[in-house]
Amino acid sequence: MKKLIAMLLAMVMCLTVFTGCADEEAENGENKDAAVIDADAAYAKYDPDTVVMTINGEEVTWSEFFHMLNSGVSQLQYYFGDVIWENEVVAGYGYTFEEYSMLLTMDSLKQFHTIASKAADMNITLSDEDLKSIEATENTYKQQVCGEDATDADFEQYLMENYYMTMDVYQFINESSALYEKLYLECVGENGEKITDEEILDYANSVPYVTAKHILVSTVDDEGNALSEEEIAAAKQTIEDIYAQLSKITDQKKLLKTFDSLMNEYSQDTGLAVFPDGYTFTTGEMVEEFETTAFALEEYQVSEPVETSYGYHILLRLPTQRNSKVDYDYENGVYYTVETYATSEVFRSLVTSWMEEADVQWAPEFEGLTAEQVFA
Repeated sequence: MKKLIAMLLAMVMCLTVFTGCADEEAENGENKDAAVIDADAAYAKYDPDTVVMTINGEEVTWSEFFHMLNSGVSQLQYYFGDVIWENEVVAGYGYTFEEYSMLLTMDSLKQFHTIASKAADMNITLSDEDLKSIEATENTYKQQVCGEDATDADFEQYLMENYYMTMDVYQFINESSALYEKLYLECVGENGEKITDEEILDYANSVPYVTAKHILVSTVDDEGNALSEEEIAAAKQTIEDIYAQLSKITDQKKLLKTFDSLMNEYSQDTGLAVFPDGYTFTTGEMVEEFETTAFALEEYQVSEPVETSYGYHILLRLPTQRNSKVDYDYENGVYYTVETYATSEVFRSLVTSWMEEADVQWAPEFEGLTAEQVFA
């Protein structure tokens, strides 16, 4: 939960800074077609508590709507420069600045309110301990940005001046983030235990992932410089000798045992210590020759020697399973497996389906509202 809150606030802070830069450029006349984003004037058009719409029956006030819209527009300015409402964000992308800013806004609103409404439907609530944790996080952040002696009024002023965010919106986002975590546990489990093997393998095939061990005999030194011709010739002979041993084995268990033995004896892959059970990867992550060979192999099939810029390899393709290791967090010593990513994708798809089904009802006064109208 704390990570989600921190990420959100960091994004908003970054985007707010760049909004100021974009305004200054427009005022200086560098691009006369660019929209001048006067967020203060735009926000002041309506009372903060004015209801703009409902999502699944929950009210979305002007303060919440404007905060999300301003953040979306700021994001576009940050990534794509001057906002010209009728122009495409990226040529051929299919969305104008006007359309995409509203898309970002509505996706944000629907995600937060869908989380809240789904949690209510599933009788998932925040405990007293959860609320205390949220309050502690808020107090820590308040002291970081406003000083140790900051009052609630100081913090509210800070949020409004920097993010056009009321305290109510700030707390709603924090509580929704906590509910998101609880929904995740309820729907997929802490470690993905509620996701079936079939769902995980369907995900692995859709990526697609392939898993392979390899034996590497290097033809470069630790700095990446080519070895001498004699050393390269010796490396080639070594890999050919290894392949000669492996190619004669027809029993699967013996093949796996022998491959591991030879890999541990000869392989000069620096990642072997972290990934002793092989690499699980998708397209574009390995050098071309390695990737092409791995995807072409059948499970438990050994490749002929393959040459890459690193040296000579022999690959053994393995089945991709839910516990196959995809990434490793060296700082925290944590592996991310196929199960990790599959679980996240299953839940993300579930949330997306909830968002698509969300019942959005605009207040008559705001029906057909555009971002350009807001900032006009």
